[in-house]
Amino acid sequence: NDELGEISSHIINMYRDMNKALLERDKSMNDLITEEREKNRIKNQLTSNINHELKTPVHTIQACIETIINNRYRMTENQEDELMRTCHDNVKRLCDLLRDITTLTDINDNSCQIAKEQLNVSNLVASVCRDISSRQAEHSIRINNYLPDGIEISGNKSLVESIFSNLINNAVLYSGGRDIFIKLKSENADDYCFEVSDNGIGVEPRHLPRLFERFYRVDDGRSRAYGGTGLGLAIVKNAVQFHGGTISVDSPANRGLIFTFTLHK
Repeated sequence: NDELGEISSHIINMYRDMNKALLERDKSMNDLITEEREKNRIKNQLTSNINHELKTPVHTIQACIETIINNRYRMTENQEDELMRTCHDNVKRLCDLLRDITTLTDINDNSCQIAKEQLNVSNLVASVCRDISSRQAEHSIRINNYLPDGIEISGNKSLVESIFSNLINNAVLYSGGRDIFIKLKSENADDYCFEVSDNGIGVEPRHLPRLFERFYRVDDGRSRAYGGTGLGLAIVKNAVQFHGGTISVDSPANRGLIFTFTLHK
């Protein structure tokens, strides 16, 4: 009887273990299916958004060229120049959009192939600030770079540049403020914590959770007028995550936008 009891107990335990393993397997499979469905949903949504974003510049270019072709001998030189400038602006917008899409695709799908090197972030940001200041003089906004010398990380130069250039350009074009501030907020043994802020109008709290979404725009008309692709902050978030960091954004009353992010040393 004792032996039968032990055998029965052993069989019951085996059954329980098998049942537990099957449940865990089913849960893992369900998780994988859910994850795959979410990936497909995001890809489909991205494809839909890209198609939508491409239509406007393509249709504009097509309309300008058709107007020139159909009115070649009735159009003044100034009218033709204006149409050609419109074509040029929209071609540039298409190039910017394709560049940003490629950057996001590389980060998400080919991250293992993205090279890293020892970077001096202090020098890199100083160069970005000089470049943006020279190109955006008409906006009369001051870029105050308070980063100390000697900040170094192992990272990808192009992606780190894109983090700071997108945040700075975003403030230049849309903040409506007078100053941009770049600071090293803190550091520990593993990470540097940076802060990029402005003293502009900020955004309403309802927009904050969506600012890093692809193609999300607080003011759609204004963003398009300045040639924005709607991907800048999405690139920033993905580039920060590629470097082992996290990013957040806040918009305190009367203080503009404050982006806080870390980069792994």
